[in-house]
Amino acid sequence: MNKAILVSLLFLTLIFARRDCLKYAERESLGRILDRPIRQDSTLSPNGYFFIHYDTTETNISEASPPDLIDENQKTLSTHTENIELLNPQIGFYEQDPETWYEATLKCFLKIKQDKPKEFYSVRSIGISGQMHGATVLDRNNNILHPCILWNDTRSMKQCVEMEKNYPQLQEESGNIAMPGFTAPKILWLKENKKEIFNKIYKILLPKDYLRFKLSGSYFSDMSDASGTLWLNVRQRKWSDSLLNLTDLTIENMPELVEGTAPTPCVENKLAKEIGFDNKVIIAGGAGDQAAGAAGSGVVYPSQSVISLGTSGVYFSPIENFSSNTDEAVHSFCHCVPNTWHHMSVMLSATNCLDWICTITSLDIGTALKLAEEFCSNDLTENNAPYFLPYLSGERTPHNSADIRAAFHQINTSTSKAAILYSVLEGVAFGIKDGFKAVEAINKNTDETYIVGGGSRSDFWINLVGSAINKPIIIGEDSNLGPSLGAARLAMMATKNFAGKDVFKKMPIRKEINIDKKLSEILNKRYAIWSEIVSTNLTIAGKLKIIKNINDNSFNCKEINSNLPDMGKFLYYTNVPRDENNHGLILRNKINYSSVVLKRL
Repeated sequence: MNKAILVSLLFLTLIFARRDCLKYAERESLGRILDRPIRQDSTLSPNGYFFIHYDTTETNISEASPPDLIDENQKTLSTHTENIELLNPQIGFYEQDPETWYEATLKCFLKIKQDKPKEFYSVRSIGISGQMHGATVLDRNNNILHPCILWNDTRSMKQCVEMEKNYPQLQEESGNIAMPGFTAPKILWLKENKKEIFNKIYKILLPKDYLRFKLSGSYFSDMSDASGTLWLNVRQRKWSDSLLNLTDLTIENMPELVEGTAPTPCVENKLAKEIGFDNKVIIAGGAGDQAAGAAGSGVVYPSQSVISLGTSGVYFSPIENFSSNTDEAVHSFCHCVPNTWHHMSVMLSATNCLDWICTITSLDIGTALKLAEEFCSNDLTENNAPYFLPYLSGERTPHNSADIRAAFHQINTSTSKAAILYSVLEGVAFGIKDGFKAVEAINKNTDETYIVGGGSRSDFWINLVGSAINKPIIIGEDSNLGPSLGAARLAMMATKNFAGKDVFKKMPIRKEINIDKKLSEILNKRYAIWSEIVSTNLTIAGKLKIIKNINDNSFNCKEINSNLPDMGKFLYYTNVPRDENNHGLILRNKINYSSVVLKRL
């Protein structure tokens, strides 16, 4: 399975940072990637910033790329993207080679430098946002020990259970339940399955922080990104010794923590000259992609919220004081601005669902959206469209199941392609509604709701989401670029020349999509049925997950049959040797849902 990582770059023209750089290790020549640096006197003022944004999968909702180069007024000057391979060695496993992030970044540098050489030379600060939770492990010589295990990887569900069992105070201290998406369970998986790698670990870096290390030689992370490791005391905004101890780690293994607006060490001098920067380019603390998206939309106050309709689906709401809702798997994280936290619901597949259905139907995204909209406008009733569960890679909020998978329900011979396309978009909207309800249960003071991500290019899809959650949604002029702009704003703050939260101004409004009352009534009735279907599928997934961790000779298919919900008995078998009772054996770590055969008894 080949997906792509979207690498985008954002440059800002800003005030020179009054901060001395630290000393860094020597770097190898970049000649294989970069041409000879453009070194010339700039006719611009000696002010500048630079931002890097990357995400795990490419969203094809539009052909436009995020902005790369902007001036001190946050005006876009240039843009470039690079694609990077996503590794999918088996179902539920998602990895990337960290070196490819760096190489793609340098290629983007080159393209921007060729397009805007004078502006590129004047860069003074870098802000980085990116995919959260990924585990990049280094030895004492800074060698990569294992491909980065990414945010949407679900292999470590067993380790999550162990963490909760071994440390009952985990939820209280971290503010979150243990989820396979978080970093700590991934490291436990390495410890239990690749001990030789675990024993060599010196540093663990999140994806954006590995890129920072490659640029500066320093180990730093920000509070918003570190919140998703499960090692952070989120309330106190510091690493927790007790949580680290759960995974046999210490603070020595962690990067130093800073706020997202704070400066961290400069791009090391030799590398800066080779790239074509001045030798005084600081790097801001930065942010996880969702916190950066909120900052880019101006969502830094408790009265606001933002929906991210990107590869994953998120409902994000800032709070002034820490609180949590672990019962419904709400993420309680630090925001990327000081003294602020946020609640966040997460579904793992949003525009990823649209990409998937377009791939298997051989439709481009524009055509798919048009067909779905026409069906909704002309044919949608309470019961004439199938129901879609958008769980292509498992789920987090509020269900927290690594085992549930996507499904269509109520398909018949009259079901049209347009109806199926519509149901996919509706299923994503219902998934966001689930998360919205979980966040609203503890944080109801949201007056304004913005939207970011590639899906924000579709007014129809936004209308569907807004009518599902019964809230008007504001679309900014550059709503698909929220994380990029947010990271750029953090770069501005890191220069210490932009005080306070005024930097995080609201995006200019392109339009506000109000609730479609007629559609909302239909969706409310369909959502009730959809929710019942989800409950049934969660039950089945819970019964089937026993397959994943079964010993070769310890399992009899009757065990599953006796525990199935009341929907008929099934024999589960595969093409493997049979036991003395003629029941199929399930081989540990070899079987997943797609390879299990169901046969009615």
